[in-house]
Amino acid sequence: MKASVMIPMHNAGKTLRSCLEALREAMPADAELLAVDDYSTDNSYAIAAEYADRIYRFESHRGRAAARNAAIEMAHGEILIFVDSDVIVRKESLNLIIEFFCNHPEVSAVTGVLSKEHPNPDFLSQYKNLYMHYTFMRAPEDIRFLYGSIHALRKEIVKKYDTTLSLTDDTALGQDLFRAGKVIKLLKTLQVVHLKKCEWFSLIRNDFQVPYDWACIFIEKQGWLQLGKGGTGFAHAPKEQLLAIMAASLCSLAGGFSLWRPAVFEVLLVLLPVWFLLTLKFHWFLKRERGFVFFLKALPWTFFEHLVMAAGITAGLLTGQFVKK
Repeated sequence: MKASVMIPMHNAGKTLRSCLEALREAMPADAELLAVDDYSTDNSYAIAAEYADRIYRFESHRGRAAARNAAIEMAHGEILIFVDSDVIVRKESLNLIIEFFCNHPEVSAVTGVLSKEHPNPDFLSQYKNLYMHYTFMRAPEDIRFLYGSIHALRKEIVKKYDTTLSLTDDTALGQDLFRAGKVIKLLKTLQVVHLKKCEWFSLIRNDFQVPYDWACIFIEKQGWLQLGKGGTGFAHAPKEQLLAIMAASLCSLAGGFSLWRPAVFEVLLVLLPVWFLLTLKFHWFLKRERGFVFFLKALPWTFFEHLVMAAGITAGLLTGQFVKK
């Protein structure tokens, strides 16, 4: 079963060489490595040209989804494997995917997980990486989304990625496949190392934009019919996280109203422990992995992140459906 391994990229020069070197180490003999350059202004194209079997370059910046769609048009393989330009695959990763498809003909798509390992020692990078690892490792095997860092599909069932979504086109495609009756599996042994260093501003922007897109998908795909089913919330968001985001939002509202109505402060004293209990397993995981100081840093950061996510979800629910149209 031949595979096409595809890399969409935009100004990825800092991580691209490491990504492509690892892929070349992992490539089966009959697989092809394709790259689509989304109008990079750095040396991404030159680096990719050293490793890719074929490469295509856009004449203007069109976004990750458009790059993925272009890669699909280029591919000759029966299995399409998408890998982001800022991850490192393990040597066995690609063979693991191909063997799984061969042994499970009923499965249409698979997706992987970020490992706990991360090369950047700063708090934000470590925190976000561990958050993604924790969330995905607790998800069920049967899922309703795809995850961008590494996922694979049978070419015979593939649809185009939604170019109106800036960060969650993979989630939307997974939803389309699920609603069409296709089987998507989460392979928890398919782990990749994420190389991205998280900066404060870009992380906050991401924490707003992803929930915003998530809310747009929720409306378009009638996500309320999925809430709480299959052991999760909706798409990649577990129900505990959705409840914690709601609790954090109510805490913020209660704190604000208490400035005018001091009696409301009692509501805040109830809601804060609720939020803490909803996030306790995650924060305890952080303590086990990175120690007590990291745990203490993570508590206020998670609360702040949940407020940003709540703002993104609210904006998406209120305006996203009109923007999509």
